[in-house]
Amino acid sequence: MRLDNRIRNGDLQNVTRKHLEGLVQKTSDGIEKEVEKYFREDKDHETLVQWKSGTELKLKELKETLLHETKKKCESLIELQKEQRKLDARKLEYEDELLRRSRELAVTLKGKSLSERELRDNFTLVWNKWIAEVSSAARPLEQVNIDSDIEEVLLEHFKEPGFHARITSFPKGSGFSFDLEKHVMKRKYFYFFTKKISDADAINLQHITDNIIVCVKANIEKKEQEKRDYSRNFIHEILNEVHNGVNSVPSHAKCTFNREYSIALSLYLCKMAAERFKAMHEAFQKANDPVVYLSSKREEFFQCFQMSCQGATSVTTFAVFLCEKIEAALRRAVYERTSKAIAEDMQGKFPDFRGNRANLEICILRYLAEQENFEYFVQYLNFPKEFFQKYIETRVKNYCLGESGNLEKFLDCSLNLLYGNILSAVSLSTQIVKDRKDREDNVSLWLDEFCRELTEVINLPRSDLKGIEHQEVKDTEFLSSAMAEALDDLRDRLRKEFAGADMSLFATQPHTILVEQFSGCWEQCPFCGAVCTNTMQGHDGKHQLVFHRPEALVGGQYYKTEELVIDICSSLVASDVLFRVGDNEWIPCKTYRDAGPPFSNWNILPDSSMQAYWKWCVSHFRAQLEALYNGKFQGKGEIPEAWQRITKQEALAELDRR
Repeated sequence: MRLDNRIRNGDLQNVTRKHLEGLVQKTSDGIEKEVEKYFREDKDHETLVQWKSGTELKLKELKETLLHETKKKCESLIELQKEQRKLDARKLEYEDELLRRSRELAVTLKGKSLSERELRDNFTLVWNKWIAEVSSAARPLEQVNIDSDIEEVLLEHFKEPGFHARITSFPKGSGFSFDLEKHVMKRKYFYFFTKKISDADAINLQHITDNIIVCVKANIEKKEQEKRDYSRNFIHEILNEVHNGVNSVPSHAKCTFNREYSIALSLYLCKMAAERFKAMHEAFQKANDPVVYLSSKREEFFQCFQMSCQGATSVTTFAVFLCEKIEAALRRAVYERTSKAIAEDMQGKFPDFRGNRANLEICILRYLAEQENFEYFVQYLNFPKEFFQKYIETRVKNYCLGESGNLEKFLDCSLNLLYGNILSAVSLSTQIVKDRKDREDNVSLWLDEFCRELTEVINLPRSDLKGIEHQEVKDTEFLSSAMAEALDDLRDRLRKEFAGADMSLFATQPHTILVEQFSGCWEQCPFCGAVCTNTMQGHDGKHQLVFHRPEALVGGQYYKTEELVIDICSSLVASDVLFRVGDNEWIPCKTYRDAGPPFSNWNILPDSSMQAYWKWCVSHFRAQLEALYNGKFQGKGEIPEAWQRITKQEALAELDRR
């Protein structure tokens, strides 16, 4: 948050690795000392010492990830700010000239007793003349053919015969409907059980389709909020989203999307996006058209002119004007700080979020058992990452929006803290100006110090306050008290606003911060769908996990039968069972890596032990699993009586001992 504000305020133009290391060094050293003390002084230190090097390595990896991600975010924001500054440079020239002219006019009118109407009439004369000059000097707007860009990118990407006619004839406003017959093909490899397309497959593929569309729309919406101009790269981003979605089909799934699916979905999304890209480009051009931009700030310019005419009597107006400039920045800072505060508070209070991802998974499994909702189980089994995120989001919303009124309390706490920071900046700036007898430009110096004090607190660039830096303010103590009064009014307004706030107003959602704490590898076992337990994304070595699951949970059936597989992968790799790859090749489960990716990317150790939780789950949801996968728990897949005797309480008790 501090770095973000510094970059937006123009105080930080470059972020080096060394600089970031310095920012985290104190915390990093403190953690390392605590770890060293733990392994040296704990009563079980002789037993624990075997994990010391692994823990130290893990800390090093976490620090490396933090530095890498922070540097990447900072560089991205710096690049955006550089682009914006280039666009703003010309507008600032126009602003400076208009302010100069209005100040010159104010000097000729100072001391005259004029009404607001008379002041406006004088200002309008200068304004109209300047706008006419700007308009005549403005460069013609750049024309972009977005439809042509989309056509070219799609043709280059797919290289499909006859595709040009399909693009041009695509009806405006058409939707996309996922079709199993048109858009799906069976996977090239088959296990030791049959692979027929079931209701579960259709549900999973529809879910992925919906998610691709949601992600593309969310990405466009983000660009709209950032007020960015259209770029041809946006089309490639849509195609990448489709590509990633197609590749996200779980490796244990029986079928996947075909080429026609990618073509049809890409065409729909690009055509849908075209209208929004056109509106985005038009809005950007208007925002950066000097005449439109200056017109949008006409009232602000008039207020600056009015203050110049009023001279030393304008301190109260100055304070009110400055607080109006602070308002948007303060609102944004309150939401950013509140988001972080909620995440930290929940991490301390909720057992779900106190430990690592393995601990969170136990909490989720307990929740699923308590709910006994089969649809939730299916979502968790097939899309674990999304289910984790949704679970965290639901917990956060319930905590914030319940009867306790937590959200309003958090917002109020952040507002008070930031209000105190701004008041402190007012006081410090006033004191510095009083001590500088050598400077006559009191207001300019006061604004310099004020913005410097708040550079890591709120987004308030000093360049945004040029319009008031030449105001005549001799009594800085009076300015300080006028600012305190104006800030009180601002705080009261925001308090009333926050009383009706909801979660949609956060730019960074609290649940997103919590989700990032539980990142890691999300690869799923190609046999049973269980998730790799490595806590580092893109980790070295093979994927692995401790407890595999009965393959019936993802629809596994024995070859040419309807018998669902109740065995787990770790017992099958110790057996003589074969599974089929392609049309004719059979491979022993013992040498499963010979099948190539994704199987060769996994390390599945022989182990016949199975968690009671999954035995209870298979027994409890027997009928629903049979219906979902068009199979039967019979023959080799018959559920043992011992499984059926396991109670939910016994299954949960075993989880707690994990």
